[in-house]
Amino acid sequence: MPRADPAVNPSAMLTDRERRMPRELTHSFLRSGLFAGLPPPCLLELAELAERQRYLRGSVIVHQDEPGDTLHILERGHVKVRVRSGAGDEAIIAVLGPGECFGELALLDGAPRSATVAALTDIETLALRRDAFLPFLQANPLALDGLLRTLAQRLRRTSGLAADLAFLDTAGLLARALLELVVSADKAENGRVEIDLRVNQSDLASMIGAKRQYVNKLLGTFEDQGILRRDGHIIVIRDLERLSQRAH
Repeated sequence: MPRADPAVNPSAMLTDRERRMPRELTHSFLRSGLFAGLPPPCLLELAELAERQRYLRGSVIVHQDEPGDTLHILERGHVKVRVRSGAGDEAIIAVLGPGECFGELALLDGAPRSATVAALTDIETLALRRDAFLPFLQANPLALDGLLRTLAQRLRRTSGLAADLAFLDTAGLLARALLELVVSADKAENGRVEIDLRVNQSDLASMIGAKRQYVNKLLGTFEDQGILRRDGHIIVIRDLERLSQRAH
């Protein structure tokens, strides 16, 4: 099946039957890196396989080391991905937002979950179960391209994290973590961004492997330098360029 021309408006390619697919569901698949290149008939098939699920803020969607057979695509809200060591220590390795997915590894190999995923806000996901998705993947090789691309991005993120830990000081790690949250917040406008994901200082400390008290001190330093401003649980990034420079 040929790849859809990205310059063509997908809605213009829909048949009468395909137009009955909920618009918001179509949009969710189209903005996902996994399925953005699929033609409308494949999107329709996915819509018939997917199940919309809702979770309240603070809910744990998947638990590390437990069996997993479901891929989740975020429609609304944000989640944090955390891993636990054998000694019981935990670290946050990512914050994901709309259009991003989690659970793809367990979906492919049926092995236990590699991380715990918890809702930072109320969220909605589109859930695709392994027993339904694998036959779809075999019948639609184009979907495999998106899956491989997503896995490659995850590997690059892991490699980048390892490089950060090796070469950046703690302030640089904090700047990099804040930039990750800026991308997830998706509120960049005129160089000013509000991060309002209920990510507290303990979460930030977990993301960079530092003590909460030291993170508080560094945030104060960034505030004195005019890079950010704290307003309760909201962090306002006032100078994205300087924050980016600090992260390198």
